[in-house]
Amino acid sequence: MNVLLVDPPYRASYPPVGLLKIGRFHRERGDAVTFVRGLSAPAAEKTWDRIYTASLFTFQWNTVVRTLRFYGGSVADPRRDLFAGGPLASLLGRDLGAAAPCRPVPGIVDSAEKIGLQGGDIDTLLPDYSLLTSPKDYPVLEHAWIASATRGCSGKCAFCSVREVDPRCVEYLPLKEQLDNCRQSLGERNGLVLLDNNVAMSPFLEKIAGDMAAEGFVKGRGTTADFSQGFEPALFAGPEGNRRADILASLPLDPIRIAWDFSGERDIYEQAVTAFAERGFSSFSTPLLYGFSDLPEDMYLRLLRITELEHELGIAIQAEPMGYLAPFRKRRPSPAERARAWGCSEGEVRRFEELLKKFRTREKGDGEGFSALFGKGPEDFRNRLRRRE
Repeated sequence: MNVLLVDPPYRASYPPVGLLKIGRFHRERGDAVTFVRGLSAPAAEKTWDRIYTASLFTFQWNTVVRTLRFYGGSVADPRRDLFAGGPLASLLGRDLGAAAPCRPVPGIVDSAEKIGLQGGDIDTLLPDYSLLTSPKDYPVLEHAWIASATRGCSGKCAFCSVREVDPRCVEYLPLKEQLDNCRQSLGERNGLVLLDNNVAMSPFLEKIAGDMAAEGFVKGRGTTADFSQGFEPALFAGPEGNRRADILASLPLDPIRIAWDFSGERDIYEQAVTAFAERGFSSFSTPLLYGFSDLPEDMYLRLLRITELEHELGIAIQAEPMGYLAPFRKRRPSPAERARAWGCSEGEVRRFEELLKKFRTREKGDGEGFSALFGKGPEDFRNRLRRRE
């Protein structure tokens, strides 16, 4: 059997791990497997027994549909032999099959029967990184290994679709075999990126930290580690939060990623940041959800407090504003749609987004600079958005 794996031509820092697990499954069956990134004319000119395509976010709908249509003629029957998997295919599988003849595979491929073959749980296989023709296509792989210490998430955040894509909650996965696999295929790396959705909630957090330390990811050894999906601030507030911070204190985490989704989380966010700052961490990253149930003034207050914390604690926090996208939307909200939700003009929304970009380049902890750019209070901030009209 000749098998083609396709990662669509959207921007991606990480390789399609699920696709590479399917690649290993087919190789172990004795099948010939080829991996391509994007729209490859030479690959499309051939006839394949099976083609598997990955997908990520639903707002990449057009790119994924274009990819499926591009390769649709490269199999005998695309509704049987052109497979589409990943988060987008899980959330919008029926629509995807209508837009481009294909065979959507929702959720996790925890059984080969989901792709019409005999075999066990494909998701438990190690990704075959040797299939990547150019690992440099994925920036993370140039400096780090990637792995998962848990899978799924037991949280029930209203704005999140993780549970719909992966309803399981696996609270511990050993790291050694995963990292040995990375070492064999990619060579040595000084960085480790964990893909866990909510690792701090695991009751095995101490064991996970021990696994990382056993592989050399400890402060002072020239290594770095990054829980790329971040931490919930509530898990690092209060005595229990301090206990978790103590567990992670010896790891070379850079940056510390702590989400701040709602302005009402101010107290627990401050506690979480302070807990890590008191343990010697100085580099932070904070995803900031907006456009879910908030107004522009709420973002002003969060950015102001971030600036104050930088000054008070002597740290740097990279704010990462993230506009809310409903799980089943096929594109990002337009300024007009955001304006209707906020009861303002499109110009105010555009100015708001311009200021968010400028916040990234401001001097850390500079309160005067913040006031000069954003205003001296929420009302002043809102007036600045209007004046640009």
